[in-house]
Formats: sequence, structure tokens, C-alpha cells
Amino acid sequence: MKRLLKLFLIFTFLMVGICNTSQAFCGSKYRIILFYADWNVYSTKAINTMQKVSDISNGKFTLKKINIDDQASSFDIQHLGLRPKYSIPCYYVIDRNDRILYETKFYDQKPEDILKEIKTALDN
Repeated sequence: MKRLLKLFLIFTFLMVGICNTSQAFCGSKYRIILFYADWNVYSTKAINTMQKVSDISNGKFTLKKINIDDQASSFDIQHLGLRPKYSIPCYYVIDRNDRILYETKFYDQKPEDILKEIKTALDN
């Protein structure tokens, strides 16, 4: 009986640990998908700015950068079913189910303003 109780307790602790770990790795509620190109002069600014947006969002947004000229990125593009509608750089905000919630061309704005713009769009 004691052995069975020990096994049950070990199993319970393992399951609690796994659940907590998986919650930690679930990631953010939303993802920002940024399309960029190395040859585009605005892309470096877009990458830096959107990384700051992700950083100041307190874990609500994570940034995924997709280089449109990189063969390795073609899998991500096909998986997400996204194609840049706008000139490069542009970005999409998608939820965990890969639904597009917001999309726009990147304009040279402060990260705080971009975050406010995204939050306003998501609230509507």
C-alpha cells in the first residue's frame, strides 16, 4: 500500500511539474510576424523597433521575423498561409490559432505608439 501511495505521489508531482512547464512554454498570447528583406533599408529599423514592441509588451506579444528572400523562411510562410500584402517591411499580428488579427505596413514609429495601435485594433 505504501509503495502504491509513493508511486501515486511521484506521478502527481511529475504531472504538476509537466503542466507548469508546458504553461511556461505556451508563449505569448499573440505573435507579431514581421516580413523583412536584407536588401531593404527600412527592415533593420523595423526589426529593432518591433523587437522593442515585443519587449515592452510584458510577454503579451512575441516577435517572429521572416526574411522573404530566405529559403528557410518559406516553410514558415507556407505554414502560416501569409503573404506580404504590403511593401516590405510589414507585419501581422496573429493569435495562437494563427488567425490574422491585425496587419499593416511598417511605418517609422515609436515602439510605444505601435503597441498602442495594435492594442486599439485588437480591442475593436
